Amino acid sequence: MTSGTWINAAGVLAGTALGAGLRARAGGMFQQTLQYAVGLISLLLGIQMAMKLPGVAVGPVDGILIALVALALGAATGEALRLEERLAALGDYARRKMGGGGRFSEGLITPFLLFCIGPMSLLGSIANGVSGDMRLLLIKATLDSITAVALTCTLGPSVGLSTLPLVLFQASVSLIAGALGAGAGDPSTSPMFVMVVGVGGVLILGITLRLLDLTPVRTAALLPALVFAPVLYALCAQIFG
Repeated sequence: MTSGTWINAAGVLAGTALGAGLRARAGGMFQQTLQYAVGLISLLLGIQMAMKLPGVAVGPVDGILIALVALALGAATGEALRLEERLAALGDYARRKMGGGGRFSEGLITPFLLFCIGPMSLLGSIANGVSGDMRLLLIKATLDSITAVALTCTLGPSVGLSTLPLVLFQASVSLIAGALGAGAGDPSTSPMFVMVVGVGGVLILGITLRLLDLTPVRTAALLPALVFAPVLYALCAQIFG
């Protein structure tokens, strides 16, 4: 029921180990070029996900407006909770325990968004939980492994820590889907699911700006927007539906 998730996590760890070995041998220019390459691919992924927002609407309110309000509320909540600072402190703690350098904070948040916030993560976990079908998660594991190599080369070994939220999220989805059974339906048709994916795409665009060294967007502070987006859609559906 959760076998695909464990294979996915193992792939990320293997990619992290390979990336750490390459990082020790690679020059600074190679690391920077690879970082920009990951940034450009992340840009494409973020745009692809965010472009789902215009297709969502409830009454007079469209998905972009809901996403904007969700991001504003997410920013207010994230800054009040000091999520960016707490993540940085977690990165400093992990760096002291694990040793070595690397951009630990970015190494935590960047792979979390890339690996966990996307259609393949949710749909693959549901298929694995309902029918035991691992095919989608095996494809995702391959992509995540390659991405982990590139991210570790540029951000350091903290990329491997992203397996913790990955396992928690995907395994939970698989277990819930297995309990509900096939009658739960296809989540990809749910507007609330599309809102989460779209807002996740916006956050990935924020990560991209950091990877391309354009501006240090405080992406961690925006994470609560992923919760606000479907809640706001449901609220609008109650008002205008």
